[in-house]
Parts: sequence; structure tokens; C-alpha cells
Amino acid sequence: MKEKLYLEYDQVIDMDENVYHSVTIGSQVWLKENLKTIKFNDNTSIPNLKEDVDWANTFSPAYCWYYNIVDRTSDKGILYNWYAVNTKKLCPVGWHVPSDQEWKDLEIYIGMKDVDSLNWRGKGLATSLKTNHDWHEPGTDDYGFSALPSGFRSASNGHFEEYDQQADWWCDDEQDFDYALRRGIVIYRDDIYRNSCPKNNGISVRCIKN
Repeated sequence: MKEKLYLEYDQVIDMDENVYHSVTIGSQVWLKENLKTIKFNDNTSIPNLKEDVDWANTFSPAYCWYYNIVDRTSDKGILYNWYAVNTKKLCPVGWHVPSDQEWKDLEIYIGMKDVDSLNWRGKGLATSLKTNHDWHEPGTDDYGFSALPSGFRSASNGHFEEYDQQADWWCDDEQDFDYALRRGIVIYRDDIYRNSCPKNNGISVRCIKN
């Protein structure tokens, strides 16, 4: 049996009573699942925008389920815009949305050399973060990160895109007035994407411990 490269820890519960599992990767502790809370950690509700036109034209915190189909059992979670991330109240208390540097620290730990580059970097490393299910070409999930292809919602027209094809996660770093940084993995490549996207894109959130 292959030796694990990570340690699993206690469960974490958010304000919406969703249960997550934590995993230690190097010196960091991550949640193994994408966030799926509909409440901020001060127990206030996050606005749910279902209509495409509303999503594309909002510049305030919002969330949606993919195709607006509620599935609390799925580890793929909810899609959030960056305005929800920027409240600093999205993750459970004691956790936060990772910075670009914290993503780099993870990438360095799994063997990436060109962490400061933009676009596609770290050839061969995405496979080690993907789950061994749900992807067309299953990953090895060597570190317990358990990345799933959760798709995204477009900022330009509010359409849902790339479900079962692509995974994206927010960084808490602002790029400029309209854009913020993200990470991405897709089915047809084995490297990791680092770039910015519009703040009103709907993408996944993965929390890291304070």
C-alpha cells in the first residue's frame, strides 16, 4: 500500500452546520473539501443570485450552486464571487481564504519550481492534487487535497461552465480594481494555472487554517 504523504485531522463545522475534514500538507492545514456555506462566520446570510443577468452585474458578495441545484452532500461545494471572499468572513472561524503566497507554499511543498510564473506551471503536479474519481483521467491525490472538477460561473454572462472539466479556487489577493488571483486545474493538463479573473466570476473556495 502506498504511504500517505499527509495527515488527516479533526472535523470542522461552519455556521451552516456543514462538516469538513482537515488535512496537514507540509506546515499547512487545509480543508479537504470546497466550501459550501450560505452564511458568513458572523451568522449573516450570503446573498444567493440565481439569474444569469443578476450574477453578471453584481459587485457585492454572492454565492450560487452550480446550475442552481442544491447539493449539500457534494464535496464540490458552492461557487462564490470574490466580493464574498473579500469580506474576510467566508471561512469558518479560525480559517481563511488562502493568499497567493500560501498557494505558492503548497506548490513548493509538492515540488513546484516556477511558483512565481503566471499561467501554466508545475508540469506533472496537478495529478497529485486531483482525486482518483470524477476526473476523466483520475489523479493520485498524494497529499489529500482531493481536488474535484467543480466548474465556474462566468462574470460576463452568468452562464455555468466546465462542470466535471475544471477546478478553480480564489486567492484572497486583489490584482486590480476588477480582477483577483486564482488557481486552476483542468482535465486535459497536468500542470497548475495561476492567473487573475474577474471578481464577479463564481468559483470555488478552499480554506486554510490561521
